[in-house]
Amino acid sequence: MDMTSPRLDTSESGELEIEIKLTASPKSLAKLQSMLSKASGVERGSKKTARVVSTYFDTEDRKFRKRGLTLRIRQKSGKRVQTVKSEGSSNAGMFARTEWTTPLAGKTPDLSAITAPEVQSQIGLILQEDLVPLFKTDVKRTTLRIQHTCAPGDSATVELAFDQGKIVAGKKIDTISEVELELIQGTTTALLDLAKTLSEHIPAVLTLGSKVSRGFDLCDGTYPCASFAGKISLTKRQSIDEAMVHILRPSLDQLLANRNAAVTGRDIEGVHQARVAIRRILSALTVFSEIRCWPRGTTH
Repeated sequence: MDMTSPRLDTSESGELEIEIKLTASPKSLAKLQSMLSKASGVERGSKKTARVVSTYFDTEDRKFRKRGLTLRIRQKSGKRVQTVKSEGSSNAGMFARTEWTTPLAGKTPDLSAITAPEVQSQIGLILQEDLVPLFKTDVKRTTLRIQHTCAPGDSATVELAFDQGKIVAGKKIDTISEVELELIQGTTTALLDLAKTLSEHIPAVLTLGSKVSRGFDLCDGTYPCASFAGKISLTKRQSIDEAMVHILRPSLDQLLANRNAAVTGRDIEGVHQARVAIRRILSALTVFSEIRCWPRGTTH
């Protein structure tokens, strides 16, 4: 997936959000912020810091979540906005989601403010009074914008959001220490290259776990479970480059999806599936290394 046009930003069609998330220690994030303050490409005056509190709502039986949606109210600088966000998709650590945002006067959700037909059809019959606050995120967010070019004609405007804070569900608390890289305009290739460049300066982990998924795990007392590989199908007309991407991309997604389950040790199958993903990646690299000198676009 590549993107070369500005983000879509209308209340009816929603806003397409493409981002990468890196988790790192507070010390490492502070080091990265200091480094970027002296870097070329950072837009002058773009750095801003604010407290951002987001409260997530759903019904007791999780109707929004079951339909691949999340509902939140975010308070920042004295203003509140309501956002419905789709579950979206992940592509080798890069998220693509659509969100619909409207200003809000009160502290509780207003379902009548959701006017996008595709969202209304997904929400279906959910009553306003059935919505309850489940958890909230409370972070100190520092944002800045940077122009990054990885090759002639291959550049991007990216907003970096450094988040330090916590997720709160009743008496249960989990910490937040991460930086999100959101594509504002340009190519996803440049976005990925910037993430790679930043991770070379600090110990950082590419992660698939969103604040939302962590919040629900905290609220419901669940934990990350193993993720299994899907079937990979190739066609005779695919080029070697296309076949390589088609094999490596889902294998990398599988590895990233099993990281939390493997690290926490709560689901031992996560360790096994991470090993399966690594074996698939190594096997593919071995096979393709033997034909890496073939001309680009060559087919079988």
